Amino acid sequence: MSDRDIAGSARALAEAFDHSFALPAGVRADDGRPALAVRLGGDPYVLLLGGLSSVARRKVVVPLPGGAHAQLGLAGIRGALVGVFSLPALLGYEVGLERLAWLAVTAGKRPVALAFEELDGQIVVADADVAAAPPGARRHVAGLARLAGEPAPLGVLDLGSMLDRFAASKDPE
Repeated sequence: MSDRDIAGSARALAEAFDHSFALPAGVRADDGRPALAVRLGGDPYVLLLGGLSSVARRKVVVPLPGGAHAQLGLAGIRGALVGVFSLPALLGYEVGLERLAWLAVTAGKRPVALAFEELDGQIVVADADVAAAPPGARRHVAGLARLAGEPAPLGVLDLGSMLDRFAASKDPE
């Protein structure tokens, strides 16, 4: 093995090592699904990470005239204008823009940002811990998750139903 081969191997190892720190920690399939523990209107919910491209502190939101109640406006995110909606308003809560500190940005060709108040952390939700939502549950709640340390089950938010509603209606409420 020549010095050039050794240097090339060392460089490749160093790049792979550095790249590993840029990736999110992996979750084994049998551990469950990665999710965010969030609060909407003071109530705890689970927002599954599948379907999201990023989560960030709220940016400046420029209001649009005549928008739906849940529509907050537009924000510049990663060089693109993205529609921003109030996640609490989509579930029927009344929460002012000043309390919405976080944005969950959806993946896909036409991303939207869902603004919410509190981010409690990242969790893993096992499918076995999720039951169907009872009749009369808030809209866009797909199920209830029982998590260790939580006194009551948390609503599992249905990102797909929210996105379907955006696509089907000019008024996503």
